[in-house]
Amino acid sequence: MIKIHSRCLLWGDNFSPRKAEALTGVLFRNKNEPGDFSTIGRYSNKPLPNGRATLDPTFNISLQGRKSPEEWLVDILLQHIETFRACGATDFILHFDIVWKDQCNLQFDSPFIQKIGKLNIPLTLSCEEGAMNECDLNSVESE
Repeated sequence: MIKIHSRCLLWGDNFSPRKAEALTGVLFRNKNEPGDFSTIGRYSNKPLPNGRATLDPTFNISLQGRKSPEEWLVDILLQHIETFRACGATDFILHFDIVWKDQCNLQFDSPFIQKIGKLNIPLTLSCEEGAMNECDLNSVESE
């Protein structure tokens, strides 16, 4: 059994998540505009040097329809990546975090893999054997 948590990290010196949300209708999680003050990390109590956000299917449940979170995320990126770039995003990382129990067989069909290739952005697959509830927030189960 596996569960997948998918998300995409976006950032850039002049990236405005607020503007990207207004233009596309998608919602970001963990978003900061350039110059926002951080409360954690190395920029704690300092202005952030860039804008950043996480595109997370769980923040867009009403937009997903019958698609898996991974498919929705890739389709939204294909549809809006140029708008995100126009809003200042210069860097993207697509993440699929996989939690598995017993055995992990992961398969994506060719059309889905081709869509990821069209994005021309890095894809990170992180695999961890562990408790299934660690990834419940945004997951797809399969056996």
